[in-house]
Amino acid sequence: MLLDREGRGRLENDQVYWLRNCEGFRVETRDGLGFVEQIRDSKGPEGRETLAIRVGALGRRLLLVSAAEVEVIVPRAKRLWLQSPVSIIGSDASGG
Repeated sequence: MLLDREGRGRLENDQVYWLRNCEGFRVETRDGLGFVEQIRDSKGPEGRETLAIRVGALGRRLLLVSAAEVEVIVPRAKRLWLQSPVSIIGSDASGG
């Protein structure tokens, strides 16, 4: 769901736009997570784009998560929340 400044729901087309343009957004879960480094065109299991999320204290780990895992996007705050528990479809421990 995409929320506007007043917390009201927005149109699905807006959510698709922001999913494709969320690089640099803070990613939240119950445990915190990281930042969207890249949106990959490769499709995840649900046929959606894949988010590459930089995590860890120094951002050395990269997690791949389907865009279908995104529960809420708040563009003005540059934040998004993932469903819990998150299904990780891949990872990379390189330093980027």
